[in-house]
Amino acid sequence: MFNDEGCVVAVDCAVQAANEAARLNEQEDDPGDEPSYTWLPLCVDHEEQPGDTCEECPQD
Repeated sequence: MFNDEGCVVAVDCAVQAANEAARLNEQEDDPGDEPSYTWLPLCVDHEEQPGDTCEECPQD
C-alpha cells in the first residue's frame, strides 16, 4: 500500500491491501479528491517499489 511518501505497508494479499487502504482513507480528516492511500502490485525484485513503475529495475 502506498501514500505520497512511498510504500507504507506490504502484504501478500491484494484484497487485504485494498481493504486497509479503504479503511485508512475513511479515517482521513480531509479526504480531498484523490485518496491518500492506494494499493498496487509490488515489484518482484524490489519489494517496496510498485511493480509497473519500479524505479530500480531500469538501473539493474
